[in-house]
Amino acid sequence: GSGNASKNYNYWQEVIDFIKPYLDELNINIVQLGNEGEPPIEHAVHLQGKTTIHQSAFLVKNSLLHIGNDSMLVHVAGALDVPVLALYGPTSAANHGPFWKTNNSVLIESHRNGKLPSFSFGENPRTIDMIKIEEVVDTVLTILELKPKNKITSLHIGEKYGQRAVE
Repeated sequence: GSGNASKNYNYWQEVIDFIKPYLDELNINIVQLGNEGEPPIEHAVHLQGKTTIHQSAFLVKNSLLHIGNDSMLVHVAGALDVPVLALYGPTSAANHGPFWKTNNSVLIESHRNGKLPSFSFGENPRTIDMIKIEEVVDTVLTILELKPKNKITSLHIGEKYGQRAVE
């Protein structure tokens, strides 16, 4: 989370679903940090709203990788020399990326259909969700030096993806 819903990636669950089997083989756990009330991601230890800034920094410092959107914890991870995968939609990595980053840090910006960042709290449509799930999955596996067993490709993710419908 970030305090700005436009910065929050809607497809973290799909990313986790794809990387979880690789992490399980190595006995690596996923910890979800953030603000209280943020939707929980399955297969994670849920600490949203349960840690102080100092406790969050301790957890990040002892992590193999920090993945997230443009947020305070991305900057903390960069400052603590922890590899980072950060996603940017309404903001730009050039303006909002971590000042310090490791050689394994990757900042992915949305293509935004060729437009400049909006820097809007009410961005619609949300450009961060234009980042393909497989790009995030492939980057996580590369940073962790894990060889993918399958190649995934998104054919199309429409605006109603993730919304429940009853007909």
